[in-house]
Amino acid sequence: MKKILFLITLLLIVLLSSYPSFALVSSPSAEIKVESKYILAYPGILPDHPLYKLKVLRDKIILLLINNPQKKVDFYLLQTDKGIAATETLTNKGNIKLAQETALKAEHNYTLLTYEVKRNKWEISNRQYNKLKSAALKHQETLQNIIVKVPAEEKEIFKTILYFSQKNLEEVKNTLLQE
Repeated sequence: MKKILFLITLLLIVLLSSYPSFALVSSPSAEIKVESKYILAYPGILPDHPLYKLKVLRDKIILLLINNPQKKVDFYLLQTDKGIAATETLTNKGNIKLAQETALKAEHNYTLLTYEVKRNKWEISNRQYNKLKSAALKHQETLQNIIVKVPAEEKEIFKTILYFSQKNLEEVKNTLLQE
C-alpha cells in the first residue's frame, strides 16, 4: 500500500511540476481577453464515459490520503485543471449540459483549494501562488472561449462560473497579501 501511495504521490509531483505557469495578462475582467501560456492537465476519462465514476472514486481516495497542505492544494488544482479541460472537450462535442456540470465541479475544486490556502497561508510559497494565479487565468480564458461558442441560452451558467473563478483568484490573492 505504501508503494502505491508513493507512486501516486510521485506521479502527481511530476505532473504538477512539469507544467509552465506564467501569464501575460492578469486582468480579472470578463470582457478582456486573457492570454496564458499555462497548460491545463489532460482530463483523461471524460464524465460521459462509463468508467468515469471509478475515476471519481479513485480521486476521492487519493484526497483522503493527502496530509500535506501544499500537496492538497496541488491536487485540487490538478482536479480543477482536468475539469476545465474536460469542460472544453465536452463543449466541443456538443454536450453542453454535462459541460456545465463539469465546469461547476471543477470550479468547486478551486474553491476548496481557496479554503486550503486560507487555512495554511503561511505554507504557500510565492512560486505556488504564481502557479495558482496562472492557472486561474487560464481557466478564465478557457471559460471565455466556451462562452463565445455556446448558444445564448447556455451562456449564463458559464458566465457565473467565470465570475466564481475571478472571485476565487481574488480571495487567494487577498489571503496571501494579509499579514
